[in-house]
Amino acid sequence: NGTAMSNPNYFWVVPNSADTNVSEHSECAYDRIILTQYFSSLYTGQWGIDHRTGKSVSDHWAVWFELDF
Repeated sequence: NGTAMSNPNYFWVVPNSADTNVSEHSECAYDRIILTQYFSSLYTGQWGIDHRTGKSVSDHWAVWFELDF
């Protein structure tokens, strides 16, 4: 987590252990979803990595999350 964003005002949805890079030689969370306190109260706890995207689209997997309005 970045120093500027690692405080109680922000909630990190994608954990450090998530592998969001398409590369077979890398296992790292390059992509993040960071929520403010307001949006973290709407967060359902559901998130994921869409492995249907491939190298022809990006070198990163798409990450998603759900909010309940």
